[in-house]
Formats: sequence, C-alpha cells, structure tokens
Amino acid sequence: MVIKRKMNQNSNNQPLWVIMSNKLDPHRKKLVQLLENLNYKIDYAPTVPMVLEIPPKMGILYLIAEDFNEFNLSDFLTTIIEPFIQNYFSHIIIIENFSHFKEKKQEALVELSLVLFSKYQTGFISTRNFQDTAICLQSLAKREQILDIPPLISRVKKKSKTLLDSKKNVLQGLLNCGDIKIKILLNHFNSLKEIINAIVNEPEKISNLPHFGDKFITENRDLLTKYIPKKKVNDIS
Repeated sequence: MVIKRKMNQNSNNQPLWVIMSNKLDPHRKKLVQLLENLNYKIDYAPTVPMVLEIPPKMGILYLIAEDFNEFNLSDFLTTIIEPFIQNYFSHIIIIENFSHFKEKKQEALVELSLVLFSKYQTGFISTRNFQDTAICLQSLAKREQILDIPPLISRVKKKSKTLLDSKKNVLQGLLNCGDIKIKILLNHFNSLKEIINAIVNEPEKISNLPHFGDKFITENRDLLTKYIPKKKVNDIS
C-alpha cells in the first residue's frame, strides 16, 4: 500500500485570487500593482478600503501607518474591527511597517493589540513593506485556494486474483522475505497458518530450510508477536 497526496487542479492552472476595494489609497495601489505583476486574479468590489478578501472565505484587514494618523480606539473598534470580525469567520489582520511607527502611533498600536488579544482573542501579522505583505498574502492565498486534499490510500499492485497470489502478498509483509524464500515456504508448508506458527512456536521447522537463518526467525517472530497477539496468531488460517 502507498499513500498518495493530490493537489487541487488550480494549483497548476489557475492564478491566486484576491478581491480588493475599488477605492484604494496610493500606498495600497502599490500592493495591487505588485500582485498584478505576480499574475494574481484581482477583482474589485465596493468593500472597505482596508479590507481585502481571499476567496472562498478569508478576510484580511490590511492596516498601514496612515490608518493610525487620527486614531481613536473606541471608534476604530466599532467602525473597523468589530464589523470585520463579524463578517469574516476566517480572518487575519496585517499591520504593515509597524516597526517604523513613531512614538504616538506605537502607543496606539499597543493599545489596539491589547484589546485584540483580550476582547477578540486575535492578534496581527507584522510586515515590513508592501512587498513583504505580498509574500504573506501569497502564503495565505495558497492555503485557501490550493487545497491539500487528505491522503488517499492506494494499492501498489492490483488486487490478487488467485489464492496463491494472495498468500504471496501476505508473506511479502515478512522481513527479509523475497520471492525465493516465499516460494520455499509455500512449497514446504500447507498453509499460511503453518508458516506463521512455525515462525512463532516451532522455529526449527524453518531454520532447517535453505536460505533461512536465525536472523529471519528472530526478526519475524518479534514482528509477529509484537503486533499480533499470540491468540490471534494461532487463529490465522
């Protein structure tokens, strides 16, 4: 058996997709231009200029230094933060270039971050510039739009058509047991139960066969007794 991991078709064929406001300030337009250069699909909608969407369901509150010019925490919470959180169950806040905020804006940012953590149980991602923000958006968009489908268990070989093939497939699960040893075991013993019983309880029946030694007996007895209770071993037919 093998585990295969499939990727959604749009991982190769479709561009990443964002929805932006149709009313953007000059700084945010730089981000849009960069995203266009990266071949993003960009739609424009009458949304809040600070908010962009990553379909199908993620909202990004994209804040920059200018948003803190006339900052009033109470107004900011009621007009920006609360509507944003209510509209987007899956949401992330990005604050760009926050490390270069001057003292007054830093104080406003500290005040905002405390309320975000205490009241809304959320935080923010800090980015250095709009190029850095674009990298962050790319990671978020890939997570949302290029779905990593859960692994599928698939067969390495086609399902056995005969009882002999089924027996061979079972014996391939033993350690150090290739085609030659499988052929010897099947020719010498009448059933899988006899083979398993010999490994666990009567190793001398196998150690006398050509190509078999103590290592084969020890490793496979440990394998069988560790993962299959002895009672179950005796029940194998």
